Amino acid sequence: MLGGCWNGSQSRNAPQQESSQQAEAGRQEKNKPPVQLQRWLTLPAELTRLNSFYKEGHWGAGIIDAISRQRDLPQARLVSEPIQLFGSPYELELSRPVSLARGSPKRLEVPLFLTKLPAPNNVGAPGLLNAFRQTIPLTWYLEDRRTGTLLTTVAASTNRQRRHQFYVVVLASDPAPYNFLRHMHWVEPFPPPVVMRDVSTSVYRLVIPPPGRYVPLPSSSLAWTGIAYLFWDGIDPSNFTPAQQEALIDWLHWGGQLIVVAPGSMIRLQSSFLAPYLPADSDRLVELPPEELRVLDRWSLAQGNKRRLRLDKAWTVARLRPRSEKTVQVVLESSKQKLPLVVERRVGRGRVCVVAFSLVQPELHPRRWSQVDHFYNSCLLRLPSREFLSLLPNEPVPPDLVEPFQTAFPIDQLGLAREKIVVQRWSDGKPLFWARRFTPLRLFARDSLDDKSWNASAEGVESSAGADPLACPDFSTLLAVRWAHEPGTVLGTQLQDIPKGTLAYQAREALRRGAGITIPSRKFVLGFLAVYLTVLVPLNWLVFRLIGRVEWAWWAAIPITLIAAGTVVRLAQLNIGFARSRSEVVVVEVQPEAPRMHVTRFMALYASLGTSFQVHLRQPNAMVLPLPDPLAGEVSRLTGRFGLASTHRVRFTWDGNSCRLEDFFVPSNSLGMLRCEQVLPSPGRILCQEKPDRWTLRNRTPWSFQGGVLLAPEGGALLPGEFPSQQSVSVRRSELLSWDELTRRLPSTLSLQKLDVASVVRLACRWHAREPDAVRLVLWGSEAPEAMQLRPEVSQTRRAALFLFHLDYVPLPQPELDRTPVPPFRWNEDQPEGAASDAETDRELLPADGLAP
Repeated sequence: MLGGCWNGSQSRNAPQQESSQQAEAGRQEKNKPPVQLQRWLTLPAELTRLNSFYKEGHWGAGIIDAISRQRDLPQARLVSEPIQLFGSPYELELSRPVSLARGSPKRLEVPLFLTKLPAPNNVGAPGLLNAFRQTIPLTWYLEDRRTGTLLTTVAASTNRQRRHQFYVVVLASDPAPYNFLRHMHWVEPFPPPVVMRDVSTSVYRLVIPPPGRYVPLPSSSLAWTGIAYLFWDGIDPSNFTPAQQEALIDWLHWGGQLIVVAPGSMIRLQSSFLAPYLPADSDRLVELPPEELRVLDRWSLAQGNKRRLRLDKAWTVARLRPRSEKTVQVVLESSKQKLPLVVERRVGRGRVCVVAFSLVQPELHPRRWSQVDHFYNSCLLRLPSREFLSLLPNEPVPPDLVEPFQTAFPIDQLGLAREKIVVQRWSDGKPLFWARRFTPLRLFARDSLDDKSWNASAEGVESSAGADPLACPDFSTLLAVRWAHEPGTVLGTQLQDIPKGTLAYQAREALRRGAGITIPSRKFVLGFLAVYLTVLVPLNWLVFRLIGRVEWAWWAAIPITLIAAGTVVRLAQLNIGFARSRSEVVVVEVQPEAPRMHVTRFMALYASLGTSFQVHLRQPNAMVLPLPDPLAGEVSRLTGRFGLASTHRVRFTWDGNSCRLEDFFVPSNSLGMLRCEQVLPSPGRILCQEKPDRWTLRNRTPWSFQGGVLLAPEGGALLPGEFPSQQSVSVRRSELLSWDELTRRLPSTLSLQKLDVASVVRLACRWHAREPDAVRLVLWGSEAPEAMQLRPEVSQTRRAALFLFHLDYVPLPQPELDRTPVPPFRWNEDQPEGAASDAETDRELLPADGLAP
């Protein structure tokens, strides 16, 4: 009876409790703002952590969750606060249109571009905090496009990622077991003791998102330049949007590395968008006994049973059948049955590697096999071999490990080890944190360097800033300077300029010379003014005083002023004879078998009267920014802003289908420079037939070229003449020249529509000479792909185009073995296997996969 009364009481109180809970939920919902922005993250993202990072000067992408609770917002706009473009009289707003339905949350992808701030000359200057700040604040505003009303804001922040740091993304159906990767030595090498512990020494940042329908990767391949490797284990390829699929394929062709874990992935991938790029097929799983897996001990550097892989049971592996393409090679096969265990294939400059067994086998955990780090570094990542040195207390560090850090860090005690430590060096002698080492992704338009800059880069100064049109020399190891150290000796002195060794610098100078505009220097202006005043006043008066006609000096001032004005126009070369003009150097790069090509435009716009231009790009995979020009005005080293010239605001708008740059103001009688990057469908390619004694080239593109250079691993040769569309040309191997001889034979001037691009051609040849891993073809002419609109229209256009065709790559070499065994891992005994790294301090969030992309 008591039980029945109790149950009855519960049943009567249940509706009251539910109604009170509903009322409380209604009050909480009513107290929420009508429009809300939240959950700002940069891509790639883990979604469960507030970990936002950006690479300086690289295009990136971020996501913001938005919801409108009271009404529909069909025409809204998301706008960032102005971002100062250092070394440029412009500040940038990032924008995208937004459409929100009432009560439906939506995930918005937004473009992101942040630049380096300058380093002041003296410690304690106002710009010091900004120069070395690690967390950059950024505010986003949601506006009504029809009325301009501000609806809401969100204050975000993002952390600076070093030039030597890149992403490694793990996409797995069960991501938790992959957390051990955060502890691996290939993620964070062993620096010498002179490197201070407050400087980030990790070279890879692991991103391991939770499984779900939404894949937290950018939609544009131009925002993938910070991703070095992608692990794929069991996720559904249909989760990728069409834009993400294109971005992944483009990333592969330009140097991305995809590592596929076969047992949980091959069935789906063989019928996906990645099927044409797989190195092998698989139809079933098989059991492989331990003795067949002993081939992995190659990476143990084993002596007897020490450090060997402990195997006590069979593994389930995918039976791989390598494809017949010449770029496919078997890297590892079982001991007796010769079953392929690791198969890889070159895809353009990149690589797809398929592993037949699971990478989260208990035997492959670093707790059980410390040399698994060696297997990752050598076989999967294809990094050079390493040497590990154990130093005792007060033992000197080898000089070659200390020298790259001497400028960055004060070296005390002559580089002595204070405690027992392990240090690391690369077998090829390159600096420990050389930024070019940690990703094979290359784009000629942004990664090219001349010999002088390359040599400095090899010594530890990373002169290439990736996709940074505001690039500046920077140390690839520290990139965050300690407060006690003098900053001027670390970040360089020409921060407001593009390094002279880059393609951007050469193209900018070609545009300046071709436009006929030479902005006078301060010394020229002051000197001419002094001469003018001397002639106008004392000399003029003295001449007429000597002839007794002082009153004529007033009349002589008129022709003197006119002559002076004509002289300064002549010397400064400001009058080029028309109202508006457009000059551009177009660089087109094509990878073998790639469906799309990378197009970079360096554009100079001239206006005799002040004009605001709008650049409209009809593709979503495109970006455009003002190109820095230090001669356009005086730049303050403390703030990076122009002290004498005004700052103009430009807006970059991306809507997922196209993009545009608005309000690009060019002052009267001056040049405004832009850099535009696009990924366009390739309308044709150059076919290369290689024979023992010659190469036969067939032009299957719609463009005709005025000349070219064939570049092979053993040398280069000039094409005999023009190379028209749909025609063929042959180059004999006997015609190949050495690099020095080819440099002398190249034309000293190469004027195409008054734009001299000879320096750009020489830069392409030297770029190949340093990495002769392919057969390449450099072509030049005046025809180029046109995929943009400029408003207002210009009366004259000059164009010079350089095409770089990568025709064929040499096979990848066999993996290199480390010279010494990998040191044992240090584990926190209280930390379970698979737990996240102690260095991860990001705040945990709840997944939000229900949001619409």
